[in-house]
Amino acid sequence: MSGTITVQNIQGPTTGSNANQVLVPSGHTLHAPGHVIQVQYGEYYTQVSMSANNTTFGPITTAQATITPKFSNSKIFVQCNGSGCGGGSNYEFSWHLKRGSTWIGGNSTAGTGYCHASAAVGFDASHGEAGVTSAFSYLDSPNTTSATTYILGFQGGETATYHVNRGWSTGPSYNFRNTGGCTITLMEIAQ
Repeated sequence: MSGTITVQNIQGPTTGSNANQVLVPSGHTLHAPGHVIQVQYGEYYTQVSMSANNTTFGPITTAQATITPKFSNSKIFVQCNGSGCGGGSNYEFSWHLKRGSTWIGGNSTAGTGYCHASAAVGFDASHGEAGVTSAFSYLDSPNTTSATTYILGFQGGETATYHVNRGWSTGPSYNFRNTGGCTITLMEIAQ
């Protein structure tokens, strides 16, 4: 049965175990444009290193999460955080976002990637260097109700060794600042 009910206000009962709540039964979805329908989350804390150069686009895959949109016209708001360290004085690196097998958003950089956040961090022989945490967000329109995976990738910008989820130094005196993490949060937004 379909139809329209027009009301000024909806409110729950003022007493009982669900006092002052309006409940949507399990298996049902409230569709109100602009509200968050669901949230998915992924994290990656493994410390890894990579050799890179500025002509090869081959980022390390870090955090990823999968979401199955309830509606095909929903937007997916993606929030990413990544921790990494460059391989020399002011050596740059960048973070990239992939939907399935496709790199999405941003401006073209080396190879076929898309840059969403970048940073430069240096070190010297006598001081270990902490990792830098970068963050960016992206609003995507996947136009599907199929399971969709978003992947956060890390890429070094110059010929050097780069580190994810740690700083340059591995010495005991720097261990307190040698850890980091990569996270990705997906929010389905009703339209």
